[in-house]
Amino acid sequence: MCGIAGILNLDGRPVDRATLEAMTDALAHRGPDGEGFFLDGAVGLGHRRLSILDLSVAGCQPMASRNGRYHITYNGEIYNFVELRRELTDLGFSFQTSTDTEVLLAAFVCWGPACLKKLNGMWAFAIWDKQARTLFLARDRFGVKPLFICHAPKRFAFASEIKALIPAVEFKLRPNLEVLCDVLSGGIPDRGEETVFRGIARVKAGSWMTIDLSAAATQETWWDTWSNRPDVPRDPRAQVERYRELFDDACRIRLRSDVPVGTLLSGGLDSSSVVCTISARRSNFKWSGASERLASDWQRTFTARYPGLSADEGEYPDLVLKAAGLKGTDILPTVQDARTFFQHLVNQQDVPVDQSLYAVHTVYREVARHGIRVTLDGQGADEVLSGYEAMTAARHYLQSGDLKEALAACECQAALSPAHGGKGQVARKVLAAALRSHLPLLTGVRKLLKRPRPVAEPPSGFPSKALLEARRDDAWEPPEGAGTLDAELYDQVHRRILPGILRKFDHAAMSYSVESRMPFMDWRLITYSFALPAAQKVSGGFTKVVLREAMRGLVPQQVLERRAKLGFPIPAEWLSTPQVSGWLSSIVSANDFADMPYWNAGAVRKWFSERSSGSWSNRDMVDAIAVAGTYLWHKRFFS
Repeated sequence: MCGIAGILNLDGRPVDRATLEAMTDALAHRGPDGEGFFLDGAVGLGHRRLSILDLSVAGCQPMASRNGRYHITYNGEIYNFVELRRELTDLGFSFQTSTDTEVLLAAFVCWGPACLKKLNGMWAFAIWDKQARTLFLARDRFGVKPLFICHAPKRFAFASEIKALIPAVEFKLRPNLEVLCDVLSGGIPDRGEETVFRGIARVKAGSWMTIDLSAAATQETWWDTWSNRPDVPRDPRAQVERYRELFDDACRIRLRSDVPVGTLLSGGLDSSSVVCTISARRSNFKWSGASERLASDWQRTFTARYPGLSADEGEYPDLVLKAAGLKGTDILPTVQDARTFFQHLVNQQDVPVDQSLYAVHTVYREVARHGIRVTLDGQGADEVLSGYEAMTAARHYLQSGDLKEALAACECQAALSPAHGGKGQVARKVLAAALRSHLPLLTGVRKLLKRPRPVAEPPSGFPSKALLEARRDDAWEPPEGAGTLDAELYDQVHRRILPGILRKFDHAAMSYSVESRMPFMDWRLITYSFALPAAQKVSGGFTKVVLREAMRGLVPQQVLERRAKLGFPIPAEWLSTPQVSGWLSSIVSANDFADMPYWNAGAVRKWFSERSSGSWSNRDMVDAIAVAGTYLWHKRFFS
């Protein structure tokens, strides 16, 4: 796990080492254990190392192949490197280190781009072919690890973070208003290949590209989740058992580490499943043996607490710790910390930040202070198993004529979050009437459920008229044959929700030199989940059904039956404190606030004034921090 950067001068100029060093300096937080460079005329590769596997100098990068033809700079982890190393050894390869980097490079030498389908992990890497004079870049299936690029007429550059590209960019940075309109309308800055900076893009998840000195670039999508769905057993009990087996193995291979491992425990189903699975299986004979490279120090958990406030997780983390036989570390974010922390968030995330990042960064800061370099975290389950969205499942059941399950899904949606409750309760009443009278009201209910979810109105004049005019239609077609529920989940996984979460957690963890590993992002688990029937996702008034059943007997019953979701909020009560309200007021009243193109300053100031004299809702909090985050981002990069 590291930070990577590189330059290919398309006009043939030798790469300036000082520029390459400036790029890697901007990534020092991702790799505090060393740096390395490779220069070959018009190409230069840079690397910052975070030592996780093979802590010796033998693991330093950029790393060369045995014959010296290929040079790699790589960020990520190949969790199945143990098995791949055995396969490559049988084919005649020998190894001088115990790193996954050397295994990855040998796999590329052996199989070329086809090696990507053999990898189970998260990665972004670049390989320079000295003989062919071409640069090859690749990114993992779902984009867990970031890879940003700038392709200008005279220079191609890449890096793990946008800030590291700035020393190599040969044009003036400008905001990308089309993407920013999505961000300020409640979207994410991580959809597709564009970023919030015009001229800076990302290598698309599940794709690779090559570029040579003639500037000829080729990009190919090598991964498609839908077409890789496996066959699943017909028996629901067998479906659950197979899910349990896959999840067990996803956790096992993510424990491969030569440094201590911890877990972020919220008390929700996903992180609790990780903690309880590791605790129950770690002593299993299949999980033992030096050849497995499993960490011996894995017992530490970290939980953010807000005693007495709306964002607190209550008793749930304690129940999990008791069941797993572990002692956790509580972290207490404070309102006094918030103002300085949000400035830090902008510096690390490179995009307008949102309120959820405060708790995430606070937890990773404490993880690092306790000497933990790797965490196993619960991201990915909600998007694949409908953890956020039960109303789409209600539509699915209505289409199949199952009114009982549609009613249960509506009730589930109301329980997930108060923000969804209004629509859920209305739908519940309509469906209940249909069940009582046995009348064919399906058409009317379908129309009701297709209406946009009612949410509080954002500040007037936010986004601005200029941004709204710049907005483009985001046409998207679901995979062929996908039903109502799977189409929604596919959208969440590949476009609308998960890409932003993955970037947030990568940048947050790596800003403290911590590697975040996510068992639910195992490609075998994701493709299997998409192959499961809807009843294994939402049924009987619960989401993530297959996970709940797979964890029965491991995770406490109170957690298995929990439906409300908190995520990573900051308490809405904080917005009424002098520390936060005063900080927000100083932003919206600043002279340069009105000069920015993202809002109608007068309307936003009026909105803030009205809220400051009363109470703030959770939705108000989201919008307020979005305004502040955008302001701080603009000041950081364009002032």
